[in-house]
Parts: sequence; C-alpha cells; structure tokens
Amino acid sequence: MIRRHFMNGNDAYIMTSETNPEVLAVCYAQGWCRSEDYMTKSEAAAVANADFGTVFQGNTSITHFDELECFIKVTGINSNAFQGCVNLVSIKIPKNVTSIGSNAFNGCESLNSIEIPKRVSSIGSTVLKNCYSLETITVDKNNSKYDSRDYCNAIVRKSDDVLLYGCKNTIIPSTVKGIGNGAFFGCSTLANIDIPNSVTTIGSSVFYNCSSLTSVTIPDSVTTIGSSAFRSCSSLTSITIPNGVTVVEGYTFRDCKKLVSVYLSSGLVEIKAQAFYGTSSLQTVTCYATTAPSLINNTFGATKTGGTLYVPAGSTGYDVWMGTGNYYLGHYNWTKVEIQS
Repeated sequence: MIRRHFMNGNDAYIMTSETNPEVLAVCYAQGWCRSEDYMTKSEAAAVANADFGTVFQGNTSITHFDELECFIKVTGINSNAFQGCVNLVSIKIPKNVTSIGSNAFNGCESLNSIEIPKRVSSIGSTVLKNCYSLETITVDKNNSKYDSRDYCNAIVRKSDDVLLYGCKNTIIPSTVKGIGNGAFFGCSTLANIDIPNSVTTIGSSVFYNCSSLTSVTIPDSVTTIGSSAFRSCSSLTSITIPNGVTVVEGYTFRDCKKLVSVYLSSGLVEIKAQAFYGTSSLQTVTCYATTAPSLINNTFGATKTGGTLYVPAGSTGYDVWMGTGNYYLGHYNWTKVEIQS
C-alpha cells in the first residue's frame, strides 16, 4: 500500500497512485516519472515546457491537478492544454508561467476556481469558455498586467481596463471600460449581471449561451455591442438598446427564444444579418428612430407571428420592415403602430 505522503530520501513525493492516479498515469506514460506508483518533486521540476504540450487535452478522467504547481520549468500553459477536461475541478498554475494560450481550459465544465500567477503577461482567447462551474477567479496581487480588482471574480487587463474573463459570481467593477470578446461565453449558470456606466464597449460573443441570464440593463454609456454578444441567451425576456449604439451587429440576439420585447434607440441606423433571428417569442419591437434603420439578410427570420411594431408618428422607411420577404416582419403578419414621441 502506498502511503499518502512520504519521502524518497530527501525528495518529496507529490502524488501517488492513491492520491492522484489519473494524472500520475499520464506522467508515467510520458516518461516524466520512474515509477507508476509515485512521482517526486524533483521529477516534476524537470519536466520541460516543450514536453508538457497538450498531453492532458480531452482527458475526462482527471479531477484535480494541484500538483501542477510543482512543474516549475513549465513557463506556459499551451493552447488547448486542458481543453475538454470536463471533470477537472481544481488546478494550480505554476508560479513561473508567463503565458496561457487560447482555449487552455475551454470546456472544463467542473472547474471551480482558478488563480492567475504574478508572472503571467499573456492570456489568449476563449481560455475559460464553457467553464460554467467557475465560482472564483483571482489574479495574484503582484501581477503587473492583470488584476481582479475589488474582489470582482474576474480577470481585468490593467492597460485599458477591459474585463477579459468572468464567471457566475463576477461583479463588474465601476472602473471597467470594456467587456472583452467571449468574457462570459458559455457561462450557463450566470443568472444576472450589472453592467456599470463606465463600460463603453461590449465585445463579440460576450454572453453567448448564457442560458440562465434573465435580464440585463445596458447602460447609456455603451456605444458598441459586438456580434453574437447575447446570442442564445435563451432566458432573456427584454432588451433595450441605448442611444449611443448606432448598429446592432449580426447575430447579436439570435436564438434568444424567450425574448418578448425589444426597444431600439433613436440613433440606430442599421441592424445586421440575423440579429434577431430565431426570437420565437418576440411580441413587440419599439424603435424610436424617425428614419427606419436598414435591415440585412434574415434580420427577423424565424420570429413569432402576429407581433406589433411601434414606431414614431411621421417616421419614414418602416414600410420596408413590413415587407413580405422572410426576414421582414410583414412576412410574419406583424402590425405597424405609430406612437407619439
């Protein structure tokens, strides 16, 4: 029987076939340890960055890898390194890591927490995509490029105050100016979020597939909302586009199947392809622009039949919206009603 903690001379065992058999099996298969029963601290410390690669990618057996912190020669978590490790609950990134590649933890559905060490200066795209069990995100207080200010449970880039990654417990600080592409992508446990009026930009796919998100208020400070920003937010019931936004990008609210009401600002000039495609519960659209924003392919495709479009009295161009093509509201027997501004 292998004991839980013991020494091999002066060399500590960091894991055994009892404490972490799944990770140990990979390490032994890679030739990183001499025994299939244990791995020592010195053996872990000898593993080169180039050797580490993506050997754990898609491994559905590993549940924890806190021993990773002993792999001190590993200076980068490669792209896709732990992608698809759906049962991984905890991991400790080595202190010497300076970069985390794209999709490094994508699809780690059980991951509960993550801490970014102080030397990390580069974080790739969609690193925490679909990590919907995340409860805690922290950045070492001595990191010069990123922080988790105000205990926000997020990663914020210091140079431009953009929130790069968040989780279901994120509180967006009032100093954040932008929300980066895919920041909450696949966070299906996110129920609500407050966006402060310091934010001017919401990136692409920020809340893509946040299927538990029931409501969100976009502040008037926002001028840009990226494509697919709220795509497949299947619990969202109402949305108001603020006055500073002139374009609703493609796929922004596609497949928001419980969306009932939409309010579009007076400054809107264009709604791009499939922006509201698949909004099968949509009942009312209120647009305050006196000149109808232009529509592009399948803007309102597959929407609910028999809704109402409210527009300003004396406005022009909305007859196009009421056309019979399959991305016009007229195709779905909507009614246009003029209202006093």
